[in-house]
Amino acid sequence: TADGLAKDSVNGLYEDSRGCLWIGTIDAVNCLKDEKITSYDIKGVLPNGRTRTFGESADGELWIGTSDGLALFRDNQFTVFGEAEGLTEKFVRIIYRDVENTLWIGTDNGLFRLENGKFIADKRFEGKIIRSITNDKAGALWIGGGFGVSRIFGNNFATMESRKELPSGVY
Repeated sequence: TADGLAKDSVNGLYEDSRGCLWIGTIDAVNCLKDEKITSYDIKGVLPNGRTRTFGESADGELWIGTSDGLALFRDNQFTVFGEAEGLTEKFVRIIYRDVENTLWIGTDNGLFRLENGKFIADKRFEGKIIRSITNDKAGALWIGGGFGVSRIFGNNFATMESRKELPSGVY
């Protein structure tokens, strides 16, 4: 477009630790920094070409989720991750780094965490749509989606569903 974005339709925004505002559009990811936009063409590189979400690992590497896969952007290169790396669902809705620096991937069919270069599925969320992930002040991980909301804290796990309360003792 005239102002420097590769496309006008924006699907995702994320500010990384280096101060780059990442703007996901169709067929491109764009970095806005110091009033300058740098665009990276993802057509034919990233699955689907439609950026949905961004996240950053503890070492500052940018992860990009699309409606058809996940990619790592490192040294101006894209590396696509999928079934070979344990990520069995392609529609990535959220990428989140928790207080322990674990990278979580929420998808249309479950929750995955990155561990030693592989994605591990959390069986408690198999078949569930994951739309949001956050930590509270105590460090508990909260996961929300089409099933309600769940809380993971150490070995404790609880889910609150529609019109029900969290079981007592989970706070």
